[in-house]
Amino acid sequence: MYYRRQETIVNPFPYVLVTSPRTACPDGIILVIVVHSHPSYRDRRDAIRHTWGRYGDGQQGEPRSTRLVFALGVDRNVSADAVRAESEIYDDIIQGNFVDAYKNLTLKSLFGLKWVSEQCARVPYMLKSDDDTFISIPYLIEILQATRPTRSIIGPHNLRSPVYRTGRWAISKELFPFNRYPEYESGSGYVITVDIVRELYETSAYVTPLLIEDVYVTGILAKIIGAKHIVRKGFAIQIDKAPNACDFVTRKKISGTNVTPNLMYTLWKHMKSLTAEICRKTTASLTDKPLYEYYMF
Repeated sequence: MYYRRQETIVNPFPYVLVTSPRTACPDGIILVIVVHSHPSYRDRRDAIRHTWGRYGDGQQGEPRSTRLVFALGVDRNVSADAVRAESEIYDDIIQGNFVDAYKNLTLKSLFGLKWVSEQCARVPYMLKSDDDTFISIPYLIEILQATRPTRSIIGPHNLRSPVYRTGRWAISKELFPFNRYPEYESGSGYVITVDIVRELYETSAYVTPLLIEDVYVTGILAKIIGAKHIVRKGFAIQIDKAPNACDFVTRKKISGTNVTPNLMYTLWKHMKSLTAEICRKTTASLTDKPLYEYYMF
């Protein structure tokens, strides 16, 4: 059978932290957010730090409820000193000693699972996201606290997705013999309940990895350990067009993809000023005009 652990280790994980936060997950944290980023994408990380990633950080007088970290590999074109200096300022980088490349996205996901299982085991939920994704953290936390899922993965759900044998996402029959993947959540942004994070990571040592990290982690590993998939509307996938602020204000979306740093700042600004009533009065895009124009009805 394919969907089972091998008897011996087939996927060793020799990688170690080269940069890590001074503090991990203090008491009271509800959600640990692990954003995949590349060392050279400082502008994306800064945009997240100053917009959606700051919700629940305890810096605005509210109780702290989130912990944001960025998962990075190493790149020879980005100095280690630059990453360490950034880490000293923000205390939110976990960097492994593997090459930061597309082919290593699965490594990066396992790296994030390992860190959360070791440093944030008492936190109930983990969000994995990409650095071009915008997420409504208050809405997401509200959903999680209302439903209180366990042993589950929640995100942009895929059912019976075809396996490609050629192209960027090609997987050989030797690695995966079936024509369709098991159900899984797209990697742009999904939640894993932390009660299965360690089990997912430890199981990975006995399961040959695939290049496609979301299929491997939320599909194959999840199936082997018997995790549940919770289907929830509002999570975006990578092929979706960029969101506008009303998508979040009206709770049409939990997440949006293909978001540039400039758009993150724009969305954040508009979301703090708009109301659902204003959004209902206009169908105009909120990403390409000054904010005052949306009050001229």
